[in-house]
Amino acid sequence: PTPLTDSASKQLREFVEEFLDSGFNPLFLQVRRSLDREASHLMQANRRQFFYLVAWFLEAERIRRKKKSANSQQTAEEVSSFNLIAAVLNQEMFITLNKALHESYEYKDWQELAAVMRCFTQILMTVQEMSEQGTDDDKDIAENVLSRLFYEEATHDIIANIARTYKDQGFYY
Repeated sequence: PTPLTDSASKQLREFVEEFLDSGFNPLFLQVRRSLDREASHLMQANRRQFFYLVAWFLEAERIRRKKKSANSQQTAEEVSSFNLIAAVLNQEMFITLNKALHESYEYKDWQELAAVMRCFTQILMTVQEMSEQGTDDDKDIAENVLSRLFYEEATHDIIANIARTYKDQGFYY
């Protein structure tokens, strides 16, 4: 691996912060809609890439949030960083996530399943942070998100089956 220079690292960090502040919700909302429509210009790998990117940016936002809270307190007028990632914490996203989870498991697409589970994990970690460190509204939203994520018993079953059926799918599984 080639390490990033300090200048490149700074530019990447600035891009990620700017993207999270202004482009995350609109872009991922549109991409999710395209995935749901099964648009003709999308390839199978695009769904996997979508879930990896959502997971990566959710983790980046949590890290940024931790650094911000360590450096200073958020004022009441500031927009909650959870609002900046709301496009992946809504019911439509959970439907897409569940559909991809079931399809990738059923068709034994282990790489996509790993991407979906990584995204699912990052969403759960974000929701946990919302319930622990967010405002009262954030805590209510987190509770609502958890109830929507685990509303169907099929979600519980498939996650248990994923852990139960690991055999020789590879490390990424």
